[in-house]
Amino acid sequence: MKLYVSDGNPHGVKVLAAAGLWGNDVQIQRLQQDEKVVPFLSQAKLPALELNNGNYLFSANAICRYFSLAAGKDLDDLNNQWLEWEATELQPVISAALYAHIVQGKKREETLVTVGKQLGYISQSLSKKPYLTGVSTTPVHYIGITQWTFKC
Repeated sequence: MKLYVSDGNPHGVKVLAAAGLWGNDVQIQRLQQDEKVVPFLSQAKLPALELNNGNYLFSANAICRYFSLAAGKDLDDLNNQWLEWEATELQPVISAALYAHIVQGKKREETLVTVGKQLGYISQSLSKKPYLTGVSTTPVHYIGITQWTFKC
């Protein structure tokens, strides 16, 4: 298997975490964000996982689930809920905040306001238990927050 990731891609953090936890015999290749590896897609899409049978997965959540299932660990509903929340709620807010900070030159403090509500939701969940899900670390625990820390 080959896992294609690019530096600066926010979805790369969680697939690399999943590969580290559960990915046996996976080669990691770092590419530029605009490099096309999935032959049947019209545009470049990273991260992507090329399976040994020649098939491709190109959704970060699908890649995380694949690694989990391949290692005999089925992600429960709560893990899936957090993965989907991260993709639909947290990622868009973080992407907009990063754009405002890096491209538009807005102050970090201004852009953090937009992210605060989402981070508050995570903080509230963590106030009740040590992990977002279950009793151990999963790729869910590497969502969003890590990307914000590295970028700003």
